[in-house]
Amino acid sequence: MKKRVKSIVFIIIILTVAVLFGCKGKENNSGNKTPENSMPDVTEEEKAEIGYTAPDFSVALVSGKTVKLSDFRGKVVFINFWASWCGPCVNEMPDIQKLSDAFPDDLVVLAINCSEKKDKVEKFISDNGYTFNVGLDEDGAIQDKYPTMGIPYTLIIDAKGIISTTHLGASGDMFSVYEADVKDALGK
Repeated sequence: MKKRVKSIVFIIIILTVAVLFGCKGKENNSGNKTPENSMPDVTEEEKAEIGYTAPDFSVALVSGKTVKLSDFRGKVVFINFWASWCGPCVNEMPDIQKLSDAFPDDLVVLAINCSEKKDKVEKFISDNGYTFNVGLDEDGAIQDKYPTMGIPYTLIIDAKGIISTTHLGASGDMFSVYEADVKDALGK
């Protein structure tokens, strides 16, 4: 029983740290923080909310390629904001790989790293053998379009570019949760 209580306390601590130190607004040119609830460069039709068109962005991938979210219209897109220091983020990465492998033709995974340097992210991805797309958001520009209270923060975007599901945090078997969400977005 003590072991279970310790595990629960540990999970609560990790989630609290993720919420407190997750993806936040970046500093603007005046040195002030951009408010987390503001969404620069987002149109009325685009909001990081269920039922709205996902705000478009360009991201440099660890592979060296640059992609735009809108490049993937016609496919379901799984966006996950994460960092290598975030325990719940790291714990769900194998489930994200499994998800990517389960839907190779219908799903695009974009794991957006929150503000870490490219060499650190590359080493983490390489050491763990992950093959899905990993984007670098070192300056927080994408995070500004998708403000959240913490990480991991996941969005499922349908083939029309509409956000169908969001998740904040992760615990346990996330593959089953994400698989169901992807199937819903695919209409399966």
